[in-house]
Amino acid sequence: IVDALGVPQLSTGDMLRAAVAAGTEVGKKAKSVMESGGLVGDDLVVSIICDRIKEADCAGGFILDGFPRTVAQAKMLDAMLAEAGTKVKFVLALEVPDAVLTERICGRWVHKASGRSYHVRFAKPKSLKQGMAPSVKKCSTTKLASLSCSVQTTPSRPSRSA
Repeated sequence: IVDALGVPQLSTGDMLRAAVAAGTEVGKKAKSVMESGGLVGDDLVVSIICDRIKEADCAGGFILDGFPRTVAQAKMLDAMLAEAGTKVKFVLALEVPDAVLTERICGRWVHKASGRSYHVRFAKPKSLKQGMAPSVKKCSTTKLASLSCSVQTTPSRPSRSA
């Protein structure tokens, strides 16, 4: 989609991490919340989006990946865009079966030392040879119990015609 439209894909998580790394004012505020294990407030997230869409690569549009997730976020986004003299022009909803989402989420691995992410099926580490399993020798039984994956899903919404 990014290539076809020639616009950037903006992930709020990536933007938050970049703002923290850059030491921006918003990044400093987000860092304290993130380090305490809290969720960054909608006002900070919208502020980061507002800053990011002012960059030249967003002049022709942009794709917000995973945002907004709530009605309150959508209203804040609409208000911010209205102040900038623009509005949301298209919304694309990807409908994915729960089983596919569960496989994608539950198959994720993270190498804690480097922060690199992998997937049991789609992006195995090169060092993990065919038939091998990842090492868990340093995990306590409590940590091992937390490695199991449970995903709560919501009932499917009825399809709406355009």
